[in-house]
Amino acid sequence: MITTFFMTKFGLRDSVLTLTLIPTVIIGLLLGGYFTINRYIELDEILYQQGVTIIEPLAIAVEQPLLKRDKALLTRLVSHTHNKHSPAIQSIAIFDENNELVIFSKYQSEFKEIVSSNANNMDGIQLQNSEHYLTFSTAIINHSRQDTIWNHHSYQASLGTVVIMLNKQQAIIGQQRALLVSGVVILLALILAIVLAFRLTRMFIQPLNKLVLATDKLIEGKVDTGLDQKMFGEFELLRTGLNTIAETMVVQRDEMQKHIDQATSDYRETLEQYETQNIQLSIAKKDAQDANRVKSDFLAKMSHELRTPLNGVIGFTRQLYKTPLNKHQKDYLDTIELSANSLLTIISDILDFSKLEAGAMELESMQFQLRDNINEV
Repeated sequence: MITTFFMTKFGLRDSVLTLTLIPTVIIGLLLGGYFTINRYIELDEILYQQGVTIIEPLAIAVEQPLLKRDKALLTRLVSHTHNKHSPAIQSIAIFDENNELVIFSKYQSEFKEIVSSNANNMDGIQLQNSEHYLTFSTAIINHSRQDTIWNHHSYQASLGTVVIMLNKQQAIIGQQRALLVSGVVILLALILAIVLAFRLTRMFIQPLNKLVLATDKLIEGKVDTGLDQKMFGEFELLRTGLNTIAETMVVQRDEMQKHIDQATSDYRETLEQYETQNIQLSIAKKDAQDANRVKSDFLAKMSHELRTPLNGVIGFTRQLYKTPLNKHQKDYLDTIELSANSLLTIISDILDFSKLEAGAMELESMQFQLRDNINEV
C-alpha cells in the first residue's frame, strides 16, 4: 500500500530514493541512539567502578599511617595513587576524625563542603556528581578497635575520611566520541544508501526507458523495438512480450496486406465486369433506340402510305354517291365508306403511338354517339 502510494505520487526515481533512504535513516537513528545511550551509561558505570576500585583499597591502605600520624607514608600513598590513575584523578584528600585536612594531592575548594556533608557517615562510599567532577568519599575505619555493644554487634571507630575527585573530562570526551562515531556511522550509512539508491534507480530506469520507447514505437506502428539485449528479472519478460507483440504485428500486417491485395484484385475484376456489362448495356440501349427509331419511322411512313390509297377509296366512294344507285349499291357503298373510315381511324391511332413515343401526344375532348359506336362494332 505504501509502495503504491509512493509510485503514484512520485516518479520511480523519487520513490526508490525515498523508500531506500527513509528506512536507512530511521534504522540508523535508532541504532545510533541506542548504542550512544548505552555508551553514555557504560562510561558513567566505568567511571563509578574506577572510583570505587581506587577509594576502597586506598581507605584500607591509609588506615595504619593515619593511625600513626605518618605523614610521609600518607604523602607517598596519595601521590602514588594519584600518579598511577592520572589523569582520571583530579585530586585526593585525607581528613582526620575532626574533618581537618591532613594531606591532599591537589587542593580543591569543594573539599570542605564534601567532608562537612559526610561527617560521621559510616554508610560506605558516598558519591556526589557535579558538572565536571565525580567525587567519592568514604570513612577510614579503625579495624584495630572494636567495641561490643547491644547484642554483640561490632562498632568500628572512624579515623577520618578519604576523598577522591575524579575528572569527568575523559568520560565526556568518550561520550562525545561515541556520539561522533554514531553520527559518522549514520552519515556513512546514509551516503551508502544514497549511492545504492542511485545505482538501483539507474539499474531500473535504463531498461524501463527502453521499454517505454519500444512501447511508443509499437503505438506508432513501428515494429523495430530495438530490444535486442537481454534484461534482468521481470524486465526480460516485458522485453520478450514486446518483441512477441512486434512479431505478431508483422505477421498480422502481412496477412492484412494479402487480404487487401486480394480484395483489391477482386474489386478490380468486379469493376472490369461492370464496365463490360455497362458497355454491353450501352450498345444494347443504342441498338434498342435505333430499332425504336426505325420502327417509328416505319410506322410514320407506312401510315402515310396507307392513308394515301385509303383517301382515294373514300374519295371515289363519295363520287359514286353522286351517281344514280339502287338500294343495294348504296348499301354496298355505305359499307365500303364505313370500313374505310374505320381503317383510317386505326391508321391515325398508329400515328398516335408514334406521337406517344416522341412525347408529342395531345389529348382531345370530342363528343360521340355511344349507340353509333356500338352499331359500328
